[in-house]
Amino acid sequence: MKWLKRDSERYRIFVNIPAFRMYVFDDYKAIQSMKVIVGKRRHETPVFYNRVRTIVLNPYWRIPRSIIRHEMIPKLKKNRHYLIKNRIELHTGYSEHSPRVNSLKVNWHKYGRTLPPYKFMQSPGVKNALGKVKYLFPNKYAVYMHDTNAKSLFKKDIRAFSHGCIRLHKPFELLETFSTMDSKVDFKKATKILEHNRKTPIRLAKSIPIDI
Repeated sequence: MKWLKRDSERYRIFVNIPAFRMYVFDDYKAIQSMKVIVGKRRHETPVFYNRVRTIVLNPYWRIPRSIIRHEMIPKLKKNRHYLIKNRIELHTGYSEHSPRVNSLKVNWHKYGRTLPPYKFMQSPGVKNALGKVKYLFPNKYAVYMHDTNAKSLFKKDIRAFSHGCIRLHKPFELLETFSTMDSKVDFKKATKILEHNRKTPIRLAKSIPIDI
């Protein structure tokens, strides 16, 4: 409890890691609560304070090096079409606008301990591991809250399955709540954008505190 930030701001978000739940507070009243998935063993969600500053509709997933090394490369050695099947793009840089690389022309068998000099990005859509929306609060852990395409895991009581990020059971309901807290978030307009797959960031007029 002593690590929790205390200030006079009206809105706050709390993620209770061992309870696998997220809460939104208006002053001292909880106005929203939902199930979350948190980090698994050896990839635990860290305890920290930050501020939600941006919401991204139809996000790209920039895949971390550890997942590339331990999960992507072994799968590519067995099936060189793996990236195409999962809508994962190879780029020369971290931006989705950077030049693309043809994954079928890469010799994946020479990589493993050494990683290829490319960036792996999963394009927006229903197969995207981040789902259709993510909530950013820039931090040194590269942790954020997001939708997920693995909805069935919310049926479980112990929901420790992620690599550290927080997966939301009802991300669109949270988006609607943000529209009541921040003038920059137009829920009706956002819903229209989510019908397609174009990445669209929304910068909040005022950041919202979050305690994890």
